[in-house]
Amino acid sequence: MTNTQYSELTGFLLVEELRQEFFQTYPELMKTPLSNPLFSSDKRYLNEICRKYNAPRSTEEDDKLAAAKLRIEGTTAAMRDNVVMMMGNQEQAKVRLEMR
Repeated sequence: MTNTQYSELTGFLLVEELRQEFFQTYPELMKTPLSNPLFSSDKRYLNEICRKYNAPRSTEEDDKLAAAKLRIEGTTAAMRDNVVMMMGNQEQAKVRLEMR
């Protein structure tokens, strides 16, 4: 999935659904790798699931996760700024002590 309009959650949902379906349908294939593991039924299933996830979509859960991610990024940036300011204050304090 290379379309930037897709949320990360949608991509992970697609991959997880594929993984679960594959392991349930072909548990024996996990033991021995094949040179051409895709059968026509696999290709039909992959076509169906790709059509299901074809259009970028936004769900309420996607929106909540995106909002939480933005809050986390904002908090992280604020904490980073605070650490930089604290280190600057510490450096200034050292200089003032050395000047005495």
